[in-house]
Amino acid sequence: MKTFYNAMRAEWIKMWSVRSTLIYTIIIAVLGIANSAFMAWYYKNLPQAHYMGDGFYYPPEGVLMGVTSAGIVVVLLFSITIVTNEYNTLSIEPTFRGVPRRPLVFLAKLVVAGLYMALVGLVVTFVSTLVSKLIALNSGTLDIFSADWAGFYWRIPVGFFLLTILSMGIGMIIRNTAGAVALLVVWMTAIESILIAITPKVNFGPYLPFQNLSAFINGGGTLQMVHFEWNYLGAGGYFFGIAAALFIIGLFVTDPMLRKFQIHQKPAVAALDNPSH
Repeated sequence: MKTFYNAMRAEWIKMWSVRSTLIYTIIIAVLGIANSAFMAWYYKNLPQAHYMGDGFYYPPEGVLMGVTSAGIVVVLLFSITIVTNEYNTLSIEPTFRGVPRRPLVFLAKLVVAGLYMALVGLVVTFVSTLVSKLIALNSGTLDIFSADWAGFYWRIPVGFFLLTILSMGIGMIIRNTAGAVALLVVWMTAIESILIAITPKVNFGPYLPFQNLSAFINGGGTLQMVHFEWNYLGAGGYFFGIAAALFIIGLFVTDPMLRKFQIHQKPAVAALDNPSH
């Protein structure tokens, strides 16, 4: 336990030793808050908003689109570089010498980076809703403490944490920033959309990971591109299963102990096969 605690402290120090952590945080905040402000202004100036008055409803999945779209991309980039930067700069070897049990290193990275991104998601989401509320004053209904809005205060942080698991898993498997980023960005923005477009009768969409992540974060809202047989909690569980599987695969890829175990077993197997021993 003390080793894991020290590993987390080391990862926290390393995370803030590079300028990119602050830059990623600022980008999430600026894009999330600015987009929410714009969307609130946009909804406020719709003709139906003037016509319906207090009866007009501001959809949270629309107002918070900046946090749930641009924010996801930034979390993806941040989580990948948490792993790949050390491989690119060859600083991963001193890390492994300090903590020989390699899975502890990556679990510490996950706890530190994942919880930090979850905290950023919570703060940015709440500030974005406050800004939207100020813009929408005296125009329609934007109750930031209603059940519809409150759900986003926990689903976005949890979604950011789940995305950190998946992105770090891909980073451990590929161990190259450009390759991992290209794979996940193309997967998220192009491959899934193409699969949905070319297989409308198959209904392949519910089995795509990022469609499930979107459904979970938006609480099964109106922005879904596909129809799911399960609710948003099932979508979150499905994405978690894929993310956890990729993370575990990444641990096996980065830890040579399994290969050493297999090598040490070979003499014993040979002895059993040779009757003279």
